Amino acid sequence: MYWRTAAVSLAFLFCLSAGAQSPVDGCTVQHQLCASTCTDNCEKCESDYRRCKGGIKVDVDAANVRPEPPGLPPLPPSDDTDDGPPKVYRQRDIPHIVDGCSNVPDDPCSGDLGWSSTRFGSEQGDEDTNELAPGEAVENLPCNNHDICYQTCGADKAVCDQKMYEDMVAVCNKAYRPNESCPYADGRRKCWLAPQVLCGLGNCSEWYDEKFSCQRWATRYKWGLEKFGGSAYEERQEQYCEEVTEG
Repeated sequence: MYWRTAAVSLAFLFCLSAGAQSPVDGCTVQHQLCASTCTDNCEKCESDYRRCKGGIKVDVDAANVRPEPPGLPPLPPSDDTDDGPPKVYRQRDIPHIVDGCSNVPDDPCSGDLGWSSTRFGSEQGDEDTNELAPGEAVENLPCNNHDICYQTCGADKAVCDQKMYEDMVAVCNKAYRPNESCPYADGRRKCWLAPQVLCGLGNCSEWYDEKFSCQRWATRYKWGLEKFGGSAYEERQEQYCEEVTEG
């Protein structure tokens, strides 16, 4: 089942890169990818899209406490000719929203044969808004941490995107150890459907498929952010930064 989803999503990404002639905002890209891959509850694609266009999600630390980050650099000056000092910004004290990987699958690989989960993200917070409650911890997942990064005033987009990619690769390497051969061939792993039965080489073929699929999805998600994530990053920075004023 996950191969069918992967094929549809990959074709969609290639079409975006080859055919788009005008700028595409991040909300639209996420909505189109969600609609092309959903199998049920597709109404959620529409509600997530409307919410994305109306108000952008944000980030803080794992305890959802929003202290002012020390030593934040000033944002680039505007184009006006004001000779005054550069503006300085700080973290705005508003709740954070963590919706996992947004409108793309949280677990695109859907791996069953690895040593651990292949999930990249998970929705949190309020059932309708994904707004975190005070003190609610952020799950240590690549997409969830990436939400926090984009929503941190003064964060560097390239650093956020690279860290998410590295975290996704780490998820894959934990599930399918990089230098390990198929653990089902020699009995190191039991069949996940029937633990009392040893798996054979047939399971190894699927194990290798899952292993390489996980790494490919990590690369696709990073590529999507690099191509289409600029507007989402800018909107989150604007929403979660406030100017420091005297008095």
